[in-house]
Formats: sequence, structure tokens, C-alpha cells
Amino acid sequence: MLPICSWGQSYSDGITAHQNGDYETAFDIFQPLAENGDAAAQGILGTMYYSGQGVPKNIPEGVSYYQLAAENGDSYGMFNLAFMYRDGDGVPQDFTEAARLFGQVAIAGLPRAQYLIGLAYAKGEGVQRDNIKAHMWWTLSQAIAPNDHAARGLAAIEQEMTGVEIHTAKQFSIICGNSFVQGGMSRQDACQVP
Repeated sequence: MLPICSWGQSYSDGITAHQNGDYETAFDIFQPLAENGDAAAQGILGTMYYSGQGVPKNIPEGVSYYQLAAENGDSYGMFNLAFMYRDGDGVPQDFTEAARLFGQVAIAGLPRAQYLIGLAYAKGEGVQRDNIKAHMWWTLSQAIAPNDHAARGLAAIEQEMTGVEIHTAKQFSIICGNSFVQGGMSRQDACQVP
């Protein structure tokens, strides 16, 4: 069941209003939901404040809503907050926190986050440089949603890896991937996120 505001408008009404550029209506729907702890609504308000959609642009307020959303388990809020930490946008630059957040969203199954945590491992940004983990995450990203970035990353990183390392990375990607389908071992453990 979708959350309902006090005047009967639902979360989906807010999404529709937001997508149609009716930010005032979207804000009126999401604000009470966010105040009542709805993580998805908090993430959307983060974007509205960050981008100035229907409200005056207020990056610190956007960060606050993204942090609330992330603390309440919203992948959208975590993903946007991870970018902000990676780029030092509205918060002090913190590659370690960015990698942690990208990792959390990656285990939730978002291919773009899987690519980005792989990139963090490939560059050693916020995590120890690890070609095997970079390869594992890019393989998963490719398996869910083939993309040029992950494909190019895999091709480049395989040039730096031995056959044994590539085999190990592929085995890790199978273990991590199976945790999405079969359960059992926690994704956090199976996927070795920071």
C-alpha cells in the first residue's frame, strides 16, 4: 500500500506531479510524508532542495534530506549523497564515505552504483585499490544492465590482471550475484562491500 497524505494524495501522485514539473504539488505531498519518516519522500525532497525545484535552492537542506533518506535506507538518497561526498559538493569531499554509500546502493542492485564502486576500487578512491573487486563489480553491472563504461573498465583492468586474478574476480561475481537471487549469505558479506 502506498503512503497517503492527510488530504488523500498518495506518494504516486507526488511522483506524477514531480515528473510533470508541478513541484509545488509534489512538495506539498512529499513534505508531510518526509516529516513522518518516509525515506523515499526524504530523498525526493533532497533533490528538490538541491536543485531548487519548487523551493529556493538550498544545498545544505538538500544534504540534510539526503542524509535522512540514507539513514532510513533509501537507495536514491544514498546514491545522491555518495556523489556529493565523492565530488565535495555541499559536503567536505570524502572518498571513503562515497565508497561506503556506493557500496550500499550497489548491493541493493543498482547497476550504476555497481559501476561506480568498481571505479572506486580501480582507482583506490576511498578503498584500497583492488583490481579483483573492481572487476567483480563491473561484471555485475554489465550482467544487470550492459553499459559501455563497465565494458571499457573490464577490458582495461584485465590488461593489468593475471589469468588467476580474472578467474577469482569472476568467481566472486558469481558468489555476489547469487546472493541477489538465492539469498543465504548476506549481500554485504557475499559482495565484500566497504
